[in-house]
Amino acid sequence: MKSHTPIAILALTLACLGCQPGDSETTARELLRRQQRQNSREATVSRSPESKLAEANIFFQQRNYVEASRILRPLLIEEPDAADVLTLAANCLAAEGDIEAAEELIDRISPEATPEFILAMEASAGWLTTDRQYEKAEQRLTTALSLIKDDSTETMAERRTRLQHRIAALLNNQGKRQEAANYLRRLAESGDITEKELFALNTLSDAFIDTTMPKPDVGNELTPAALAVARLYRADRKLDEALRLARRLNAAFPDSVPIAAFYCRLLLEMNEDDTLRSILTKSPRNATDHPSFWFVTGTLLQRDERHQRAARCLVEAISLDPTDRMAFLALSRSLEKLSLLDEAELAHERYQWLSEAAHIVDRIGIRPGTQEEIVRLAELLQKLERLPEASAWLKIDATLRPGAVNSSRRLNVEQAISSTRDADGWRNASGLLRGDLGKWSPPDPHELTSSLALKDTSDWPDHTTETQLGQSKPPIVLDNITDQVGLSFQYNNGADPNSTSHALHQLTGGGIAAIDYDLDGFPDLYLVQGGGDAFDTNGSQANVLFRNLDGTRWQNTGPRTGLGDLGYGQGATAVDINQDGFTDILVANIGPNVYYQNNGDGTFTSRQLGNGQISDRWTSSIICGDLSGDGLPELIEINYVDDDSALTTQCTPQHDICNPSAFRPALDRAWQTNPDGTIEQWNGCLGMQDRPNYGFGGIITNFDGLAGNDIFIANDTEANHFWRSVPPDHTVAGKELQSNEHNYRLNECAAILGCAFGVLGQRNGCMGVAAGDFDRNGLLDLHVTNFWNQSADLYLQQPGSQFINGAGSAGIYEPSRLTVGWGTQAADFDRDGHLDIAVLNGNLVDHRWKGRPYQMLPQLFRGGFGKFNIETPRDPYWSTPALGRIMATLDWNRDGKLDLVVNHLDRPVTLLENRTTVGNGVQFCLVGVHSERDAIGATLKIRCADETWHGWVTGGDGMLCTNQKMVEFGIAEHASIDSLEITWPTGDVQRIDGLPANRCFTVVEGLGVVLESSYD
Repeated sequence: MKSHTPIAILALTLACLGCQPGDSETTARELLRRQQRQNSREATVSRSPESKLAEANIFFQQRNYVEASRILRPLLIEEPDAADVLTLAANCLAAEGDIEAAEELIDRISPEATPEFILAMEASAGWLTTDRQYEKAEQRLTTALSLIKDDSTETMAERRTRLQHRIAALLNNQGKRQEAANYLRRLAESGDITEKELFALNTLSDAFIDTTMPKPDVGNELTPAALAVARLYRADRKLDEALRLARRLNAAFPDSVPIAAFYCRLLLEMNEDDTLRSILTKSPRNATDHPSFWFVTGTLLQRDERHQRAARCLVEAISLDPTDRMAFLALSRSLEKLSLLDEAELAHERYQWLSEAAHIVDRIGIRPGTQEEIVRLAELLQKLERLPEASAWLKIDATLRPGAVNSSRRLNVEQAISSTRDADGWRNASGLLRGDLGKWSPPDPHELTSSLALKDTSDWPDHTTETQLGQSKPPIVLDNITDQVGLSFQYNNGADPNSTSHALHQLTGGGIAAIDYDLDGFPDLYLVQGGGDAFDTNGSQANVLFRNLDGTRWQNTGPRTGLGDLGYGQGATAVDINQDGFTDILVANIGPNVYYQNNGDGTFTSRQLGNGQISDRWTSSIICGDLSGDGLPELIEINYVDDDSALTTQCTPQHDICNPSAFRPALDRAWQTNPDGTIEQWNGCLGMQDRPNYGFGGIITNFDGLAGNDIFIANDTEANHFWRSVPPDHTVAGKELQSNEHNYRLNECAAILGCAFGVLGQRNGCMGVAAGDFDRNGLLDLHVTNFWNQSADLYLQQPGSQFINGAGSAGIYEPSRLTVGWGTQAADFDRDGHLDIAVLNGNLVDHRWKGRPYQMLPQLFRGGFGKFNIETPRDPYWSTPALGRIMATLDWNRDGKLDLVVNHLDRPVTLLENRTTVGNGVQFCLVGVHSERDAIGATLKIRCADETWHGWVTGGDGMLCTNQKMVEFGIAEHASIDSLEITWPTGDVQRIDGLPANRCFTVVEGLGVVLESSYD
């Protein structure tokens, strides 16, 4: 039979259709294509299923999903259970966006086809992850992993490792950090863990997102994976946003343990105790599987002073998460309270190791780690019994520096790891503590949550206030009257005003001291100058004393007072050093500090401090008060940077190195006043010579109501210091203190007490400090200003001398977060019985190109019933951005209302007169006799009907400044004081009854009221 060519067949076909070949070239080509496709289909039918599958796979690789699906359709009919066919068909559907249909095909694959089933599960997890169906993707991968046995082939073992990597990343991206750690630890044990995964494993309470896969988002449909977004908000310190999202997640998914655990921990950090206690009673059934449940309950029990049960809960927390440094720190607090000092020291040691390890990891995350850093990290992890991690970091170091000579320190770490590695490669860090606490039975979760149920914590009086009635209070009025009263002063920092380049020391501002140097009853002002070179004792402009002329005007006293120091000035302190009744002045300089002795005749004489030893530092502030208990003031020299390069390195908007951590920190120093008037170094602050830091502001007073004054120092970029006074017959960290000629020594314990760090346990750029009883619980609290994207801290003191950070619940967290805060003061400006807070703000360097303000607005937080609200006074000063720096309080015109004097870098000193319509108030000036004359550390308690207020005489007053020496109370509608109780620094208690309001009383120790003045 004669064969026909394609052209012949085409011609025949066209003829049958009644057309001639030349009639339509397009039609001919189309028919030819149809014939070719038909021939291809006939050829496909005759091929084996394997070859068809191979061809479909080629089309799939070419992203020709239509052709691949066409080939696969008959195969699905012929072999409906073939895993490879089902997987490829599902991949095609997923690639075209039909995830639901793809999943239906995957569900038809039998797990008995183990290798193919595992590949199918991996493929499914891939497109589910892309579609942000994280939980289902996680289920696919864990199902696949469960089929791989320990004795599997090498190929299957490789698949197991690959699955562990993927599951860990997927869990991290859902915010399930604890669950991810289980897989990361296995990878570390196998030695197949990446540097990125080691970062994720370092601190499990921190957020971690794997950017190689789609990030979780919060779209129209809320999913549990949005927990990772909430964690990122927290990591970015957007705690209000984190809390809002966590609240929504907890409501939508009440059975999710990771969500509930994160929500509870966030509530704890935001000091939302009432909500937290309520939420805990509704915890998911398996909440005890999560370390945050135990951390939160342990911390609440600690706040309730139930330390044995708190310690037992915290041990459970670190058993589940040995990376949680805050749990170790909390445990050390409770153990110390239980007098288990050895155990407390051990827990605190682990906290310090974990903190240092986290600090190193943070640095390595910014730029490649040095060998010294990585070896030190491995050393710390070895001490913490996290041996596989330690080995993995050393392996990474070897990869970064192949052929490098190993240091003896590295070899020692490797030897220590080898000698301590047990069969599993891991040791439970909490096991060292569990044995000592084993006599205490494990806590019962149901009983715990019941015992932590909501309780009445209100200390407020039972009466209705204007705010409760919904009536607005009169606005706080603080008016700029500087030009009207003859106060003319501009601080000169020595920088070119037309340049954007500054050195670090030119950014701090000049100090202010309110001092009644002539004893006429009106506070005068001493203002510190700069302008020259640092350490040049004669290169700056002269400091200035302004005399207060009966509350009407200020007069520049000029050079006749002898106070015109020409050093580069920082802080100013008014203190009666020689106890003669006339207030002296200390000037903190970059260079020699100066002591000006008040001669009592309107002049001052310069005296040497410490035989010249006190002249070689960058001193920011000097704070004074009796610390030894001998009735004479000690001087604490708060120093900032001990690095000459900080004075010459220029900060610019594009090259901003104005972070003190780039330079060597300075040691603070303590000095004691001798009875003969000489001043020499004092060693009463235990370990101060071993703790260099970047100190700014400070407060001296009796914080805890126990014997002796204490010290708080705000440190920039590092942990704050709190030096607590202890008698010589006490022990510190299990060591007995040596007796001395004085009564007291001071031990640093800020971390233990809870005032070292920010809300999340981070180091902040702390600068200014204000002290007062903000929550009216009878204990002294602290407000501390911080750097950009670091909210101010509000350390609220609790019974037992512990502090909690109440910035979130008090309403100051978010308003202060995107500011750079400096001077701050606490005062009851409207005398309604609640302290208000004033703050100066201003950036260091002009970062407007980053979207950050340079000059910033001052802020006024109006207080009331444990909460603060931002209020902007009417005067233009409060709505004009500036580079604010130093702030002090005084009642300049003796009208009974506290005023503010504020200093800046870019505008003159400003006097803000308080013209608020106020309630009643009372002021007290104390004079010590057996105590040191300024009575630093004296506490006052006044009672009016059913209300009580507490006040403290403090030294330091915050940052580079001294406030007018008096204690003021706003008492609202009360017209008199039923009783005044003063506890002097000696411990003597003096009681005075029946005092009228709206008076200023001078009280002498042992004599009572010696002077009563009505407000002018």
